[in-house]
This record gives sequence, C-alpha cells and structure tokens, in this order.
Amino acid sequence: MGSKRWIKDERGVNLIELMAVVAVAAIVTAIAVPTYFSYLPFLKVRSAARDLMSDLRYTRQQAVTKNKDQRLRFTSETAYVVECYDCPELADDWRTIKTVDLTANYSDIGRTAPADVAAAVVYFKPNGGLDDSEMGVVTDADPFTLTLTHEETGEARTIKINGVGRVWTE
Repeated sequence: MGSKRWIKDERGVNLIELMAVVAVAAIVTAIAVPTYFSYLPFLKVRSAARDLMSDLRYTRQQAVTKNKDQRLRFTSETAYVVECYDCPELADDWRTIKTVDLTANYSDIGRTAPADVAAAVVYFKPNGGLDDSEMGVVTDADPFTLTLTHEETGEARTIKINGVGRVWTE
C-alpha cells in the first residue's frame, strides 16, 4: 500500500530536470541568434528588392491600364517616384502618383547601379514595354538593371527589366 501512494504523489519535475531543459534551451539560443543576425542583411536586401519590383510592376500596369506613359524615377540613391505623363490633371507634364523612400523601412540599403541618378529612370509605354527613345534599346540579352546593396555587408540584389517590360530579380 505504501509503494502505490509514493508513485501516485510524484507529479511535476524536479530541479535537476528543469535545469537540464534550461541548459539545452540556452545552448540552442546561443547557436541560433548569431546565425539569424548574419542572415538579416540578406533578408533586408531581398525585401527592398521585392518592394522595388512591386512598384516597377505597378508602374507598368498603370501604363497599360491608363494607356499613358508612366515612369519610375529615382530622385536620390534610395528614393524614387512613380509618375504619369499627360494625365488628365496635368497636360504635357509628369504627375507624381507615388513617392517611396527605401530608407524608411531599410535604413542600410542603397542603390549601386546605375550610379548616375539621372540614368535610374524606367519609362513604360502604354503597351507595357520600355520606351526605347528614352532608355535606349533594351533586350533580353541586355536588360535594364537596377542593383540594391546592403551598405555594411555588400549583400546585393539585382533587378532586371527586359524590352517588353518583364521584371525579375537575381
């Protein structure tokens, strides 16, 4: 009778078992945290590139939908505007539709190519393709390229646009 009562009263964990679990959790955390922080720059660059790709696709879609020229123009290394030409509100001029500053969400991301801000303009025609008269001839073999780079680690993501307006990343 005494042995049954002793087994029935044993519940929970003892101090040694608890300490073993805490030690294992501390070891796993010590291994995982540095790995996570070394992966963070890659995630930031990839996310910033996705945001820029999304805005490039939006600009192209607006050109087709509104049947008007559209452009995405960098105003600085990390800021750009999406603009519509000859929209109903303004005749014969560019109107800003959207303004984006990448440093608002990605403080250590910069654009490294093209180096000249004036060259970092993507013009879309109403058919969705790139405007050859503004950008020169853009082909699949020689696409227009934008590169975003993490300033500390050098991690980079390249966004390419071919002549028909297809946007992809590498």
